[in-house]
Amino acid sequence: DISRVNAAAGGDPVTVDPQVITVVKAAKEYGALTDGMLDVTVLPLMRAWGFLDGEGKVPDEAELQKALSLVNYRNVLLDEAAGTLRLAEPGAMLDLGAIAKGYAVDCAVAALKKRGVTRAMVVAGGDLYALGERRDGDPWRVGVQHPLDRQAILATVEVADAALATSGNYERFFIIDGRRYCHIMDPRTGRPVEGMLSVTILAKTAMEADAL
Repeated sequence: DISRVNAAAGGDPVTVDPQVITVVKAAKEYGALTDGMLDVTVLPLMRAWGFLDGEGKVPDEAELQKALSLVNYRNVLLDEAAGTLRLAEPGAMLDLGAIAKGYAVDCAVAALKKRGVTRAMVVAGGDLYALGERRDGDPWRVGVQHPLDRQAILATVEVADAALATSGNYERFFIIDGRRYCHIMDPRTGRPVEGMLSVTILAKTAMEADAL
């Protein structure tokens, strides 16, 4: 569905699965909440910096500005009644990588609850949801990885009926001339974020934690 929406950018609305509508609607709400810091039209920037093909590169200024001109979550036009999505700008592209995994975790938790499961932990990379408590009645204990030492735990968080998401500059990155460029983009500048190593969010749902 996302590929079809991207291919049709600037053209007619595309009918998509209701789950896509749910996630994109939430993404637009978090986009507004964060004044555009979460922007699911960031894919042109990911491509410009080489993160799509795994060959990291620093784009020249013209390429960077062209990609940045396509990044604006407000250009994602959603029609809930019709079940359609449309990208207003030709060349714009959706990337739900910052929110869809959290949504998937929430769906898995809902499926477990529906089957009567009261204790579980659903983990998808840096996103997790702790359902209920452990068998001994204590909260689940989750270790947050140290961003500078992959073998070390930076902190331990107790979680029960809540979600935890961690994002950092140490999972996907490349180094050129001694400088590290990570996959988390700043939609204001079109460049990878700097001055941070890792952020962990505790929230009621995994989608909320993932997005924030």
